[in-house]
Amino acid sequence: MFSRLIRISFLLFAVLSALFACNKNGGSAIQEDFSLVYLDEPVGCDSILNTIEQNDPLLYVYQQLCAANSIMDQYYIVELIDTLKAHGKSDISAQIISILLAENHPIYNNRGKREANRLRSYLIASLGETGTPQHCIPILLSELKHFDPKNKILIASCVRAINGLDSNAHILIPYLLPFLDETFPDEEMDLESYNSFYPFKQSTYLKKEILLVLNKINSNLEDALPILNHITKSEYNSIYNRNKGLMDLVRKTIAHIQTRKTQQEKPTAQKNDKEIIFLTKWIDKDLRAPNRFTSTKFINQEGSEFYFKDLYGTPFLITFFYTSCSNYNKCSMTVSKFRELERAIEETKLKGKVHLCAVTLDPSFDNFSRINNYFENRQYYYDNYSHILSGNNDKLICFFKDLNLGVSHFNSDVILHDIELLLFDKKGRFVRKYKKTHWNNNLLFEDLSKLSKEKF
Repeated sequence: MFSRLIRISFLLFAVLSALFACNKNGGSAIQEDFSLVYLDEPVGCDSILNTIEQNDPLLYVYQQLCAANSIMDQYYIVELIDTLKAHGKSDISAQIISILLAENHPIYNNRGKREANRLRSYLIASLGETGTPQHCIPILLSELKHFDPKNKILIASCVRAINGLDSNAHILIPYLLPFLDETFPDEEMDLESYNSFYPFKQSTYLKKEILLVLNKINSNLEDALPILNHITKSEYNSIYNRNKGLMDLVRKTIAHIQTRKTQQEKPTAQKNDKEIIFLTKWIDKDLRAPNRFTSTKFINQEGSEFYFKDLYGTPFLITFFYTSCSNYNKCSMTVSKFRELERAIEETKLKGKVHLCAVTLDPSFDNFSRINNYFENRQYYYDNYSHILSGNNDKLICFFKDLNLGVSHFNSDVILHDIELLLFDKKGRFVRKYKKTHWNNNLLFEDLSKLSKEKF
């Protein structure tokens, strides 16, 4: 059993090796301003269950969680998770919980947005007690970088999950520091109880959770000192001065960092200021699967019918958005990045050689009039090579499933969604996916240029 679990763990943990390896065997590529982390296909529940002994006391819990879907009661799921938390650190528990975090997992479909977000936040926070697998770092980084200011419990849950990492937690520290700023509003919450009401049994704050993590990490944290020292001089009515325990924790954190600095002859982790890009590995043209959505009909920004098969002969990309998305750091930022990409291509030799497509995740609401207003408000100007698409709701949801997109719906409403961009070759075959964070235009130019030169 142990050797089989090690093989599974190797597949899971290898995802972040690209951050620290040289460019060997295609496993990593370090560019001038960004670092690439290649995302492997996640290990499924069946593979994990096959490693568990039949007399394992948690086997039934594991089996139930692996079978979890949209009709399973949320409180029963929480009861199962609480059972795993009560047993403490466990690689198997952590791996099974991590599978449930995918935005397109059946557990979230047909739940209300509030319920789905609360459930996912609770799952993430539980990793702080079961242990957090290394392959969850992209999930945590994405949530922290593209945070929704209104969903502070999700941010705090990600911080709690960092406590469960046995290494590489320092990668996430730069994404935590902005939340310590006095101007970022905080609120009282309870991460221990799923359905908690005020007064909370185990009260905490986002800022408190971050300070506790900083006190635990033994890596070089000098970058945190400026904001922490600034906090000690904050205004009388700031949250830190109103909460003596919080200010005491700030001073304790400063002392911890300074002690670590004195004890270390050199930093335990090399500082990496480069942007981290998560993507799948490039599929060679002889290994690409045939296109499966040639007959799917879309409606473009002009209200005309559109088929992806009409683009064959040139490479193209597809990214995703929806106009009612309330998180500026996701869809609105995606459209802004899309605009930058379109304008940049205008200045290169790729002009006229590639097509850029953006598809709404909410076709029942996003008609071409709403889409046009959304893009025009973000200074996007169309040309013959950019296509903003909607269509029939049921057919597009099937389209999303065919592409294995990280999105869940309740009826037609978007509940959860990832940030994704997909590349296709001249035959409309899938080549690569960028996900979790927004793409880098320089890297994307390289990929598009490579595809435009392919001969068939």
